[in-house]
Amino acid sequence: MQNIIYISLKALEAFLKILLSFAAPLLIGLTLSGELYLVLSVVFILAPFMVGGSELSILRIFTSENISSVSKVNVVKSFLKLSILILLFLLVTFTFLNYFSLLSKINPAIGSFWIEIIISAFFFSIITILAWGLRAEGQLIANQLIIGIFWPLMCFFYIFKVGYLNISGQSFPFFFMMSLLVLLPIASFKLLKKININFQSNLKGEKLKIFKYNITFFIQTLSSVSIQWLPILFVGLKFQGDELGFFSIVYRLSLGLLAAIVISNMLGSKSFSELHQSKSFRKLKLLFRRLTLLSTVLGIIGFIVCIFIIIYLADNQDLGTNLYGPYFLLFIITCTTFFGPCGMFLNMVDKEIQLRKINICTMLSIIFVGILGNLYFSVGSLYFLFGIIIFLQSYAAYIFKNNYFREVL
Repeated sequence: MQNIIYISLKALEAFLKILLSFAAPLLIGLTLSGELYLVLSVVFILAPFMVGGSELSILRIFTSENISSVSKVNVVKSFLKLSILILLFLLVTFTFLNYFSLLSKINPAIGSFWIEIIISAFFFSIITILAWGLRAEGQLIANQLIIGIFWPLMCFFYIFKVGYLNISGQSFPFFFMMSLLVLLPIASFKLLKKININFQSNLKGEKLKIFKYNITFFIQTLSSVSIQWLPILFVGLKFQGDELGFFSIVYRLSLGLLAAIVISNMLGSKSFSELHQSKSFRKLKLLFRRLTLLSTVLGIIGFIVCIFIIIYLADNQDLGTNLYGPYFLLFIITCTTFFGPCGMFLNMVDKEIQLRKINICTMLSIIFVGILGNLYFSVGSLYFLFGIIIFLQSYAAYIFKNNYFREVL
């Protein structure tokens, strides 16, 4: 029953993110929508640096045999200390940049609210640690509500408050920071109650090599965040107003199509591992084909829906007819769903090294294109370039998946 609810919540998360991309420009306009997504991009990019790849490390360590409740708290506290140290470093760094007015030159939305943005990233990093601790304890629903559902709902509440009720007075960075502050004690209490211990426990003598898996998991997390948020950040460093707003909306809308692959991942991850371990390779290939068909059908349906959304938004916001870039981005990301759940497949069949190489290349490509884009390219060109990078990542995973079946069949 829990797995069914969890899958339903993942589907709800994808729906909320697509709906947010549609509702934000209608309620608060493209310019404010762009600033909202730019703030989110900075928060979600800074947060992985603060947790240092702790999410999957916690999952791995918590599920180890013979680990005590005290050790679990020790793990959490160690990552919290890391987050605090990086918070202090970022505060010093941003204070220096702000002193020379460099942040405002980058983008006013960042320069005016840099303290709220950094603290939001800190709060989100702690919440991430706690949420993955809950997931390791079998609390899949709580994990998804905290990580996947909460922040889109808060964004909805903000744009409804500002755009529909006309209640202003709070900037989005401040509102988001206070929302995370409210969530923080709830997540803390939930985890501490689950592992049946409090922070006053004696932790001396309990030492774990908790950073053993961090480099691998940090790269994996950073790659995922890079795909989701770095393009918006790079565009926001050069472009503002409607250009940033429309790119942010289209890009996040396009990524919503990847929910088709996420659903296939959830349905197949456990079976991938089991069939691989039992050497049932023909059954494994059949399962992969069925899940690929599912992701393809869902991707095509999502593509049709998103096309109508973009046409409606372009007409509503008087953006003209030059929509080749947005259409291409939607089309190329839809094509990635035709490859099926290749990334999760490689993870589950002991091909993590190949996946890590793909992720590193993808992350570096996004950074390279982002830097060049700020120097030479128009925002229209970036739709094409970022879309091609995401497609090539999926295609590379598809090639490695085919190589696996050639080896075992």
